[in-house]
Amino acid sequence: MAHKHERSLSRRTAAQVLYAWEMRKSTGDGKNITPDSMMESGELDLIEGPMDDYALCLIHGVMDNLDEIDERLQGLSKNWALDRMSLVDLCIIRVATFEMLHCDDVPTAVAIDEAVELAKGFGGEESHKFVNGILGAIASEVQA
Repeated sequence: MAHKHERSLSRRTAAQVLYAWEMRKSTGDGKNITPDSMMESGELDLIEGPMDDYALCLIHGVMDNLDEIDERLQGLSKNWALDRMSLVDLCIIRVATFEMLHCDDVPTAVAIDEAVELAKGFGGEESHKFVNGILGAIASEVQA
């Protein structure tokens, strides 16, 4: 049971780091910034939660596969450009998409459920439904 809770916290940490990176990247001086450089500089010290191996795996996994993840998301969200999505939702979806595509030890249903719970906690009123819909479509593609 502790393993599940630890991974939930790691997912939350990863989504928060990716969100902070996106926010920092959008500033004029943040074009070449990376989550690693933000961690080294102490910019992420206020993020609560473990910066454990699984959180780092998720952060680096999303970063290393960002183009693949975003292409898949863009293909499924025909009426929504990625830059129109809530940044919170996008970061949560990216983490879960990485898990579904590249983490064989994480069942698809778990990745989706965890993302929906994060969206309920950090997203807007309808975020959990949006996140569930997008991830359900990705799951259908992956399992096809």
